[in-house]
Amino acid sequence: DTNYSIKFVDMQNGYNAREDGSSNPDYLRVKDSIDSGNNYYWNFPGATYNWTGATDTDWFKPANWYPKSVPGIGTKVVISSSFNSNPVEKFPSIDEDAITLGNHAFSKSEILNTFDELDDLIAPRNNLTHKTDGYQLYNVKGLRLCVANILGSAMMHENSNDAFSTMSEILSETDADLYFVDFHAEATAEKILFAHYFKNSLTAVIGTHTHVQTADERIMSGMAYLSDAGMCGVYDSVIGRDIDEMIDNIIKHKETRFTVADGDAMLCGAIIEIDKNTKRAINIERVQIRPY
Repeated sequence: DTNYSIKFVDMQNGYNAREDGSSNPDYLRVKDSIDSGNNYYWNFPGATYNWTGATDTDWFKPANWYPKSVPGIGTKVVISSSFNSNPVEKFPSIDEDAITLGNHAFSKSEILNTFDELDDLIAPRNNLTHKTDGYQLYNVKGLRLCVANILGSAMMHENSNDAFSTMSEILSETDADLYFVDFHAEATAEKILFAHYFKNSLTAVIGTHTHVQTADERIMSGMAYLSDAGMCGVYDSVIGRDIDEMIDNIIKHKETRFTVADGDAMLCGAIIEIDKNTKRAINIERVQIRPY
């Protein structure tokens, strides 16, 4: 009657014969258990999937993962920054139209190989290191929508043009009914000033970058505004990073890698209501869903 504590299982060709004769899967409740393939009627809730990119950049190809199967929803995956073949495929289950980026848009050089192929990615227009249009145009319910991405200047330490002249450039070369701007900036004052300056020309200005949601949502002369939308990431973390590792780096002055934290996530964002007739924002609602 000895009890054993099993911390790791690598299973292959396993068939779970249910006593009740059903085919409903059981969970292999072992920390860091790995499904190495051909296992029937087992779920592996603790599995971590490592991206290898052994074949190509296709997320949905089992040969690109270890173990050799595609991770499911909610599965922990590890994608090393040392790979040159990181996954770039779109997810058919995610119904997104645009993904705006920020000051780290081109920190991984491999994105340069595929950026032009990914129509839903919008990088900051005023990033001088890698020039892009900085916006995309969409048709939404009969209206023309411009989604733009711009970097702030204060305390950003980026090689970028002035945000105000950059926004003016976009307005002069586009003809849209609605303008949604992701203003990726550090300083709240700069974001508020930007909003006031362009409030009669834009439909929404949503700040990003700090990872911490602000509680200052408002309508400015028909333009929706929020200083920072907040992050979608691990709740118990330091803006998404592992807490212990940040303590080692900031307080103990150790050299660390800033590993992304592991744990239950929070979701932040905003929902904006637009009057189709006036083409102006009439309501903005902050969204923050915490795990507990």
